[in-house]
Amino acid sequence: MRKIIEHEKNIITLNNSINDSNKAIQSILLNNSDIEEESNKLKTIGAAAVELLQRKNVLSEETHMQEIAFQLLKDTGIKTAVVKEYLPILNQLINQYLSMFNFFVDFTLNENFEEIVKSRGRDVFSYDSFSEGEKKRIDFSILMAFRQLASLKNSAKTNLLVFDELLDGALDLESKSLAQDVATNIEGANVIVVSHADTSNEGFERTILVEKVGDFSVYSEID
Repeated sequence: MRKIIEHEKNIITLNNSINDSNKAIQSILLNNSDIEEESNKLKTIGAAAVELLQRKNVLSEETHMQEIAFQLLKDTGIKTAVVKEYLPILNQLINQYLSMFNFFVDFTLNENFEEIVKSRGRDVFSYDSFSEGEKKRIDFSILMAFRQLASLKNSAKTNLLVFDELLDGALDLESKSLAQDVATNIEGANVIVVSHADTSNEGFERTILVEKVGDFSVYSEID
């Protein structure tokens, strides 16, 4: 938009220059000045006018291209078409992960990423109506669904995942156990889970305990 405004200002300036040149031509024609001298001036002004018109055409073309790009990059532009194509797969993956958490709702995202949550097939809920533990299950399911979708649609895959305090906070014991099962069974990924809570090390290849001793952090491996 800034470029478009700048181009429009330049076009106005060029139009003013053309108008001034036309006024100068009219003034020359009305005056009884030396014809040859004024003819030379007229040629100079004409060449400048041609250059200005060419510059105006270039700026007009650039302005047009900027306007097209602006429309395409708006939320209602090409992004909406791309999002619509992948939303069915994304929603399917989200609900698969929710079922792994024994959270049986119908969760749907639309092209504006607004959620629609239905329970028992008819009752509609908002994200804010769920408990903190249920929100954690939804958040984790969306995260894992986006990762899996990216892996399916791109040549580059994320093989390193770091979950900071995934098993902490509002998750109940069942949710923690299910989240840990999901995190430790991600195929082809190196998973690091950082936790401040007492959690089971089942499913992890190594468990590192970090303790603060004085002004230093001490690391030890737990069997």
